[in-house]
Amino acid sequence: ARRVLVDPDTAALEEALALLQEAGTRVSDPDSLIVTTEWEALAYCDWVLECGGGTALHDVEAAVRAQVPITSWTQAPDPETLARSLQHPQRFTILRPADPDWSSPIVEIVDWAGLDAGILDYLRWLFCVTGRVPRCARGTEPAPRRLILRDRIDRVSVITLCRPERGNLLDRGMCEELSGILADCEADAACTGMVITGYGTAAFCAGRDLTELMPLLGNAAEARAFARRAGELFAVLDGLRTPVVAALNGPALGDGLALAMRCHGIVSLDTAWMQFPEIVHGIAAGNGATAVPYRRWPDGARSFHAMLTRAERLGAEAACEFGMVDTLVSDVTHVVPAAVWLTKELASSEHELPCGAIRIPPVITEVNDPRGADGHVLSRRVLDLLREAIQQGARAASPAEALEAGIEAFAQSLCTADARAGLQALSEREGEAFQLTG
Repeated sequence: ARRVLVDPDTAALEEALALLQEAGTRVSDPDSLIVTTEWEALAYCDWVLECGGGTALHDVEAAVRAQVPITSWTQAPDPETLARSLQHPQRFTILRPADPDWSSPIVEIVDWAGLDAGILDYLRWLFCVTGRVPRCARGTEPAPRRLILRDRIDRVSVITLCRPERGNLLDRGMCEELSGILADCEADAACTGMVITGYGTAAFCAGRDLTELMPLLGNAAEARAFARRAGELFAVLDGLRTPVVAALNGPALGDGLALAMRCHGIVSLDTAWMQFPEIVHGIAAGNGATAVPYRRWPDGARSFHAMLTRAERLGAEAACEFGMVDTLVSDVTHVVPAAVWLTKELASSEHELPCGAIRIPPVITEVNDPRGADGHVLSRRVLDLLREAIQQGARAASPAEALEAGIEAFAQSLCTADARAGLQALSEREGEAFQLTG
């Protein structure tokens, strides 16, 4: 796609170029960006963003085709006032980026009475496919931020985790809201299935912000209580009879992967991958990771060992080989439709973890110098806790007993000096608490 940067003022044009370069935009490729002082260069553009607060709107309108959407980046409260002087006011509106430098993915589109509905739909689509989060606002009132979106396709509820600036990271409020949505869908006779996916293409869900665990350090009782509260969402999923499918549009980590594992089925982009990165930060995963995957997909036990004790990535294609992923797709736009189809296939299937002891291979870890898949030095104490939790979980008479073993390992790991050091290092890397580790 070509971009055109126009300003009759040469000095202003150079300043705009410098801002683009500072933001990391590619300007070295002559086919990527056309820089000019001539308005006529806009003649074949499909969308125009005017950044002069409305001062250049007449020049823009004279240069573009009649159906091309024109938007103005301004804090002006009323688009109608600016639109009134245009020949085609129905194609104009105001954009209000959440941050002046567009660093936030959130873009507010002002919906006003004269705006063509097709133009509004086009702008929402445009920002969605380019990784932004469009929100529609009326007048001067800002649009409320929604972290979970709901849609419906063929009687199937599509639930989207919408926090792309943080890898669709979960927090307590989102988990509670998601639990409520799942319960509502279960009670709705018109809903035949549910799909959970992530917004954008960067991640399905990067887990939970591990810096939330800082207040729990050294307090096993509080850590146990935290893990049980976090597990309430997974307990809701375990109890659903309406089929739920995780649609992995990108990587799934930590609690995000635990969420996918508790769904009835998984559809994944073939390039997606999964990971439990907690061990890298000195923590034993307490989200069911030491119990659920072993009981659902015993053929993948060795892979789960490596994920939990070395933070190894598991590719979607490898996960498909032992049945963890039901369907692979090569195009991200096909992930949700394939998941919708799978809910219908799973309508009559059982969704219960097997009871009784299970047989798994021994958990073997390096004794002298344990390191993660990325070379990170690992905690021997936390590895011992993980090994015991996995083995206890396999010996357990029930899934509930197996889950408790994982919670205890999590709680004890937060009482170690390694967890304190790991979380402290994580909290110091501002903005990276959701980083896709490994």
